[in-house]
Amino acid sequence: MYIPEIGLDPGHGFTKYAYRDASGRIHTGSFRSQAVLHDESSLAASMRRTQTGSSVKTVTVDGKKYDVDVSENSPNRKLAGERNEINDFAARPEHRALVFATLAHLNATRVGTLVMGLPMHRFTRYSEHLHKAFQGTLSFGARQVLVDRVLIVPEPIGSLLTVIAKGDATLEGATTCLIDVGHYSVDWLVSQKFSISYQRSGGRPGGASHVYRAMAEGLSTELDEPFEGIDQIELALRTGSPLRAFGHPVDIQRFLACATEQTLETARSIRARVRSAEDLTLVLTGGGGHLYRDALSKVFPKNHLVELEQSRFTNVIGFLLYGEQQKS
Repeated sequence: MYIPEIGLDPGHGFTKYAYRDASGRIHTGSFRSQAVLHDESSLAASMRRTQTGSSVKTVTVDGKKYDVDVSENSPNRKLAGERNEINDFAARPEHRALVFATLAHLNATRVGTLVMGLPMHRFTRYSEHLHKAFQGTLSFGARQVLVDRVLIVPEPIGSLLTVIAKGDATLEGATTCLIDVGHYSVDWLVSQKFSISYQRSGGRPGGASHVYRAMAEGLSTELDEPFEGIDQIELALRTGSPLRAFGHPVDIQRFLACATEQTLETARSIRARVRSAEDLTLVLTGGGGHLYRDALSKVFPKNHLVELEQSRFTNVIGFLLYGEQQKS
């Protein structure tokens, strides 16, 4: 299937995508950024034959097979996601496996423009690498996909374009500080529409995973046993479902206070970079945005703060819009 434009964000925690169908409707989706080595054992092969309707895509990267579950509600794996909390994630084979699995999931045979984002603090380091890695004919096993063009943009640009496209009257003429909280990074972009203040914008590690890890440490202290299930914590917070530790239900919400210092440190870093803040309206987005709400309110007590709806997908929708705007 030919897809004119795809917005794709293989994030440290979740891979998200957006595309427009022939009727003009935008479709979005996501799955956990888990790419695990394919088990070639006879037992694993036998079990796979019993799993009808499996959502697992098997792709090949550098001669190795990886399994990626592209279901939104894929099961948690113990310690899943921790291997992605590194600054070189964009250059790792697991990252490419997530991109390939997305294209396989969408049944793409050709893509006109693939738009992807990078955290601002790693943009210069990896943008050219991603451009070379994903433009042209991609072969990842039995499947090939032709990608005509690749565009790499700083991640908060996606949310900025989505905000502008929605035409929120309350933000008309405002100078905004758009704060994008991902799994492993926090980016902020100070702008008035497309007029960006690069000197006041920036990015740093310190996203949602830092909160989950602090909560896990708090739970470990209370249990007097190590608890390392940060993905289980993410799921419980996102869905409101109970977290189970050692088979017992735990009210994980009460451990949010364990992450106060981490979120305040990041909020203070943003405050120092933007300097004088009297002209700013804060716009909070990203899958981990809600985790930083209280810290930002404390560090920016006078500023109006707006939280975007469906903020998990604002970046990839903006990437899609960017690709459509760049048609030659």
